[in-house]
Amino acid sequence: MTEAEHDGYIEEHICFEKPVSPLLIASRMDSHWPHGRGMYFTTAKNFIVWANEEDHLRIVSMEEGSDMVKTFRRWCDGINKLEKLFKDAGYE
Repeated sequence: MTEAEHDGYIEEHICFEKPVSPLLIASRMDSHWPHGRGMYFTTAKNFIVWANEEDHLRIVSMEEGSDMVKTFRRWCDGINKLEKLFKDAGYE
């Protein structure tokens, strides 16, 4: 990914930034950056999974407007699909 792509994803709230706060640096969050971290998102960019940023997994469902039911259903569907992927790979 180019720097321009990375910056664009940060602007869209799809990608996380390199840790710069003293607390995160003191905890060595910036070690081996960005190896071992990743992001996965739908083509619509409304369901995002971050791996190994501050949490092991951060799962986000986003929607413009106020349709919380649609946003929550997408989140639930995504969680169920992730769970199935993990179980199919042999992780319980």
